[in-house]
Amino acid sequence: MISRYVLTDFSQAMLSYWECDPLISQFVKMGYMDYGLLDVEHAEELHLRRANVTLTAGCLQAPPFFLCSSVFSCIPQDVVMVDGGCVMPAILSILQSHSSPTSVVTSNPADRYQYVSRGVLKIRFSWNYEEQDPVGWSNDLFSLIHKKADEGAQAIYVVPVVAVQFIQRMQQLCEGHCAFLIADEGVFSTSELNVVRDPVLSIRGSVHLPVNYSLLEMITQQQGGFICSSSLHESFRVRVISLIH
Repeated sequence: MISRYVLTDFSQAMLSYWECDPLISQFVKMGYMDYGLLDVEHAEELHLRRANVTLTAGCLQAPPFFLCSSVFSCIPQDVVMVDGGCVMPAILSILQSHSSPTSVVTSNPADRYQYVSRGVLKIRFSWNYEEQDPVGWSNDLFSLIHKKADEGAQAIYVVPVVAVQFIQRMQQLCEGHCAFLIADEGVFSTSELNVVRDPVLSIRGSVHLPVNYSLLEMITQQQGGFICSSSLHESFRVRVISLIH
């Protein structure tokens, strides 16, 4: 059985960059590594560029192991408020404004040059919740959130819809078996989840929403898998999802 580490990205430019990297290329030439273009939102198969092999449903004899660093927080997620049996998806509005340019004078009297800074772009997020059925959810995810709503307590949840769909599609590569190591911002304790507070977005090149590890754990357990992690409560957390039976 051949094991190979596959570098993946959704950008063709990044794959081209890796192909030119001398350190990465030496491992590719030795057969230990390959590249693949992977669209997390839609991919059902993975083409290995160097080996010219496409991984499709049921083709693997051993479960694949995925390393996802800061991936799940920057792919599309839904936000819902549950209250009294109702599920209310959020509509996010992005408001922006420019501050006025400011003048700055150096503190050295002998060097009194004036600098004009560019206006700073200010972004503000506004959340509004409307009672309607979410779109694009799997049946197990839909049932899980409605079960939370039926408990009666008001709370706001981030729902990793695309992450759940991606995990389910990658399971098909090896007859339902796979494992993930996820390193990302997220919440998983009851005290963090059962609150009525709009989620906080962070912008680091792309927009990130904290991952709801608790929902991922519930869905994983429904399929006979498990999640394990460190008990440390940092904002950046590492968890292992195993769906290997």
